[in-house]
Amino acid sequence: YLLKFSEELFCDYFVVSELIKESQWGNNDKKILEHFDLISRGTLLSDMSDQWLDDFKNNYDEQLVTMIQPVLIKHYDSGDLRMVPDLAKLILDIDPFNDTALKYQLKGLRKQKGIEQARKVYDQFVAEYKRSFGSDYQTSFEKLIQ
Repeated sequence: YLLKFSEELFCDYFVVSELIKESQWGNNDKKILEHFDLISRGTLLSDMSDQWLDDFKNNYDEQLVTMIQPVLIKHYDSGDLRMVPDLAKLILDIDPFNDTALKYQLKGLRKQKGIEQARKVYDQFVAEYKRSFGSDYQTSFEKLIQ
Protein backbone atom coordinates (compact mmCIF):
# COMPACT_ATOMS: atom_id res chain seq x y z
CA TYR A 1 0.00 0.00 0.00
CA LEU A 2 1.05 3.56 -0.62
CA LEU A 3 -0.74 6.28 1.27
CA LYS A 4 -0.22 9.95 0.50
CA PHE A 5 -1.33 12.44 3.12
CA SER A 6 -2.25 16.04 2.60
CA GLU A 7 -3.17 18.90 4.92
CA GLU A 8 -6.87 18.07 4.55
CA LEU A 9 -6.44 14.67 6.19
CA PHE A 10 -7.07 14.37 9.89
CA CYS A 11 -5.79 11.23 11.54
CA ASP A 12 -6.23 10.87 15.28
CA TYR A 13 -3.34 8.41 15.42
CA PHE A 14 -0.94 11.15 14.32
CA VAL A 15 -2.27 13.56 16.95
CA VAL A 16 -1.97 11.02 19.76
CA SER A 17 1.45 9.85 18.55
CA GLU A 18 2.67 13.45 18.66
CA LEU A 19 1.33 13.82 22.20
CA ILE A 20 3.16 10.64 23.21
CA LYS A 21 6.42 12.00 21.78
CA GLU A 22 5.96 15.36 23.50
CA SER A 23 5.15 13.71 26.83
CA GLN A 24 8.62 12.16 26.87
CA TRP A 25 10.20 15.63 26.91
CA GLY A 26 8.10 17.59 29.29
CA ASN A 27 4.88 18.64 30.80
CA ASN A 28 2.06 18.58 28.25
CA ASP A 29 -0.86 17.77 30.57
CA LYS A 30 -2.91 20.59 29.09
CA LYS A 31 -2.55 19.21 25.54
CA ILE A 32 -3.36 15.71 26.74
CA LEU A 33 -6.58 16.94 28.33
CA GLU A 34 -7.42 19.05 25.25
CA HIS A 35 -7.26 15.90 23.15
CA PHE A 36 -8.76 13.58 25.75
CA ASP A 37 -11.66 12.75 23.44
CA LEU A 38 -9.16 11.20 21.00
CA ILE A 39 -7.06 9.55 23.67
CA SER A 40 -10.08 8.14 25.49
CA ARG A 41 -10.90 5.96 22.51
CA GLY A 42 -8.39 3.60 24.08
CA THR A 43 -6.50 0.85 22.40
CA LEU A 44 -5.38 1.21 18.83
CA LEU A 45 -7.24 -0.79 16.18
CA SER A 46 -9.20 -2.69 18.81
CA ASP A 47 -11.40 -4.33 16.17
CA MET A 48 -8.43 -5.78 14.29
CA SER A 49 -6.98 -9.01 15.65
CA ASP A 50 -4.32 -9.58 13.01
CA GLN A 51 -1.18 -11.00 14.63
CA TRP A 52 1.18 -8.90 12.57
CA LEU A 53 -0.26 -5.80 14.30
CA ASP A 54 0.17 -7.09 17.86
CA ASP A 55 3.63 -5.64 18.56
CA PHE A 56 2.65 -2.28 17.08
CA LYS A 57 -0.60 -2.14 19.07
CA ASN A 58 1.06 -3.25 22.31
CA ASN A 59 3.79 -0.64 21.94
CA TYR A 60 1.19 2.09 21.33
CA ASP A 61 -0.86 0.98 24.36
CA GLU A 62 2.20 0.91 26.63
CA GLN A 63 3.20 4.39 25.51
CA LEU A 64 -0.34 5.66 26.04
CA VAL A 65 -0.45 4.30 29.60
CA THR A 66 3.01 5.73 30.30
CA MET A 67 1.80 9.13 29.09
CA ILE A 68 -1.50 9.14 31.00
CA GLN A 69 -0.43 7.66 34.33
CA PRO A 70 1.55 10.74 35.51
CA VAL A 71 -1.39 12.97 34.56
CA LEU A 72 -3.70 10.79 36.66
CA ILE A 73 -1.38 10.98 39.66
CA LYS A 74 -0.88 14.73 39.26
CA HIS A 75 -4.62 15.39 39.13
CA TYR A 76 -5.24 13.29 42.22
CA ASP A 77 -2.35 14.83 44.17
CA SER A 78 -3.47 18.37 43.31
CA GLY A 79 -6.99 17.63 44.55
CA ASP A 80 -8.51 18.08 41.06
CA LEU A 81 -10.60 14.92 41.07
CA ARG A 82 -12.82 15.72 38.07
CA MET A 83 -10.63 13.81 35.58
CA VAL A 84 -9.38 11.08 37.93
CA PRO A 85 -12.19 8.58 37.17
CA ASP A 86 -11.89 9.09 33.41
CA LEU A 87 -8.09 8.86 33.39
CA ALA A 88 -8.12 5.76 35.59
CA LYS A 89 -10.83 4.13 33.48
CA LEU A 90 -8.87 4.77 30.30
CA ILE A 91 -5.76 3.15 31.73
CA LEU A 92 -7.79 0.20 33.01
CA ASP A 93 -9.49 -0.19 29.61
CA ILE A 94 -6.03 -0.55 28.06
CA ASP A 95 -4.42 -2.48 30.93
CA PRO A 96 -7.23 -4.04 33.00
CA PHE A 97 -4.95 -5.02 35.86
CA ASN A 98 -2.91 -1.84 36.24
CA ASP A 99 -2.32 -1.46 39.98
CA THR A 100 -1.60 2.26 39.83
CA ALA A 101 -4.80 3.09 37.94
CA LEU A 102 -6.82 0.92 40.31
CA LYS A 103 -5.27 2.62 43.34
CA TYR A 104 -6.08 6.13 42.12
CA GLN A 105 -9.49 5.12 40.87
CA LEU A 106 -10.37 3.76 44.31
CA LYS A 107 -8.88 6.72 46.17
CA GLY A 108 -10.76 9.13 43.91
CA LEU A 109 -14.02 7.23 44.31
CA ARG A 110 -13.60 7.19 48.07
CA LYS A 111 -13.29 10.97 48.12
CA GLN A 112 -16.05 11.63 45.59
CA LYS A 113 -18.67 8.95 46.19
CA GLY A 114 -17.74 7.28 49.45
CA ILE A 115 -15.98 4.18 50.63
CA GLU A 116 -18.88 1.87 49.73
CA GLN A 117 -18.63 2.75 46.03
CA ALA A 118 -14.86 2.32 46.10
CA ARG A 119 -15.25 -1.06 47.80
CA LYS A 120 -17.77 -2.18 45.17
CA VAL A 121 -15.32 -1.33 42.36
CA TYR A 122 -12.51 -3.11 44.22
CA ASP A 123 -14.64 -6.24 44.67
CA GLN A 124 -15.45 -6.29 40.94
CA PHE A 125 -11.75 -5.91 40.13
CA VAL A 126 -10.82 -8.75 42.49
CA ALA A 127 -13.47 -11.04 40.98
CA GLU A 128 -12.24 -10.31 37.44
CA TYR A 129 -8.64 -10.85 38.54
CA LYS A 130 -9.54 -14.25 40.02
CA ARG A 131 -11.46 -15.20 36.87
CA SER A 132 -8.57 -14.18 34.62
CA PHE A 133 -5.58 -15.46 36.58
CA GLY A 134 -7.08 -18.20 38.73
CA SER A 135 -5.55 -16.74 41.88
CA ASP A 136 -6.45 -14.12 44.45
CA TYR A 137 -5.43 -10.48 44.06
CA GLN A 138 -2.77 -9.91 46.72
CA THR A 139 -3.22 -6.23 47.56
CA SER A 140 -5.91 -5.45 50.11
CA PHE A 141 -8.51 -2.74 49.68
CA GLU A 142 -7.23 -0.97 52.77
CA LYS A 143 -3.68 -0.81 51.45
CA LEU A 144 -4.80 0.57 48.08
CA ILE A 145 -6.86 3.43 49.50
CA GLN A 146 -4.20 4.64 51.96
